[in-house]
Amino acid sequence: RRLGQSRATVDLVRDLQTDRHYAVKHIHTETSAQSASAFQEAQRWIGLPDHPHIAACHFTRLGARSLALFAEYVPDGTLAERIARRPARPSDHAAELRTVLTIAAQTAWALDAAHACGTLHLDVKPSNILLKADGAAKLTDFGISAHAWSVHETQERMLRVWLEEFVGRFDEKENPEVFQGMVANARRNLLLGVFPEDPPPAPHTLPYASPEQAEGETAGAASDVWSWAVTLLEMLLGECTWPSGSIAPYVLEAALE
Repeated sequence: RRLGQSRATVDLVRDLQTDRHYAVKHIHTETSAQSASAFQEAQRWIGLPDHPHIAACHFTRLGARSLALFAEYVPDGTLAERIARRPARPSDHAAELRTVLTIAAQTAWALDAAHACGTLHLDVKPSNILLKADGAAKLTDFGISAHAWSVHETQERMLRVWLEEFVGRFDEKENPEVFQGMVANARRNLLLGVFPEDPPPAPHTLPYASPEQAEGETAGAASDVWSWAVTLLEMLLGECTWPSGSIAPYVLEAALE
């Protein structure tokens, strides 16, 4: 049965011989070279050591323009779903804070274990943190997000984030010096149809991306830590902090003023 569909489709399957369940993520690429690159990235995920807070990827199936990843199935939903269900005013604030800090700590342990093996995640966010029935967190989807977007989808995604979230969230009149130029530039690009030609698919989700990721610079372990921190803020606040890490310095500047 279908578990989800966004960048890629995810299905629940059962091995008839072992009766084991897998969450199968189907990634469709534009070229066989992209499929091969995605396959190589998946091997890093498969090669991670057993860890209580890492969802294991067991094996893959490579096609001409597709890749299927057979990952550990965690049936109790994602952190994103938990955040969406959480009441605005939890009845037991102390218990909620303990839960938030526990999930944050477990996710940090998972990242530390991956970084010790030289593997970056590059897309830490609530929907990539799975929750077990006992509340334990498991980080999934290591290093493969870049291959789930086509060039056209990447352009459309960039536009949607800017117009629906950035322009809609900040008021030019309240922040004229900080945001007006950036908003005007986004609007001008929309009207002129000016977008980067053939940008590489971005291995991140903009609201959780570090400044260096958002600017297209080299990412490192610190990029994962940034995304982890933004995820922690979302757990505390109940909503995403900003539409892109690239504007974080401007938000900080406005807050300090």
